Amino acid sequence: MLSDKAFIKRVGECFLEDEEFEIKTRSSIPSLIAEIKAARLPIYPSSLGWFLSGETATSATTAFAKRNNTPRPTPCTLAQAQAMLAAFPLREIADTQASDTTPHGLTGTTWAERAGGFLLPPEESAELLVPLARWDATDAPHRLDVARLLLADRAANPNCTMIEYAVWCWTPCDEVLAPLHVAAAQGDVDMVKLLLEFGADPAKKDGHGETAVDMARKKGHDDVVRLLEGLSATVNTTGASTAVADTTVNTTEASEETEKEKETTGGAAEENETREKAAVKARDSKEHL
Repeated sequence: MLSDKAFIKRVGECFLEDEEFEIKTRSSIPSLIAEIKAARLPIYPSSLGWFLSGETATSATTAFAKRNNTPRPTPCTLAQAQAMLAAFPLREIADTQASDTTPHGLTGTTWAERAGGFLLPPEESAELLVPLARWDATDAPHRLDVARLLLADRAANPNCTMIEYAVWCWTPCDEVLAPLHVAAAQGDVDMVKLLLEFGADPAKKDGHGETAVDMARKKGHDDVVRLLEGLSATVNTTGASTAVADTTVNTTEASEETEKEKETTGGAAEENETREKAAVKARDSKEHL
């Protein structure tokens, strides 16, 4: 578990490197927050991701890509995450960055256009969620609670990948890693369920053409494989049922059209027969006269 003192040190190192500002607070989270606000230090998704996970999305992706069992940094506690997110809400962070029409040098699109209905665009979401997906289930049982804080109200995009992050950051973008890929490869079935709950796409492929279930299968995580394959089967069954239903509707509609045609044809035939009888009657009457 990360102590408050260690957490404050992590935050201080981030501001010292990025803003050349030295944090004076040493042991109190409320004092830390007060000092950050008093100094008007900027909080970005990248810095927030570092506070929470102790690593950037780039380092998390690199560690995952190398498959070299790089030790994971100690994640923050739930209380530390709650305190930082309460003091610096994602909506405020997004609103601040949205005022910059070309953040990180990206041109031609606004923040809202890149965000696509979420508070944070994919590359900003990746800074938070990709490192979080690496949290160890045993050492960080609170990881799901922190993930919910980031995903709630369509804040972070669960389908973010490192390919978007690589637009402005030099990272091994060929991985095209989404949080679901990382969670599945680690066998974290609870994180997989949570990401799916918030709309993660199980069919999304990484840079090598593999889906989350492919990664779980290679690692021997049978519980994750069963979950994702069961989800796929449900989708396929639903699709088949919908197709059958559509066929039934189409067949019914065709039958109704046929009946209408028969009624129309039958009515026309009766009308013609009546006219013919009337004509014959009129002709007979003239011949009689």
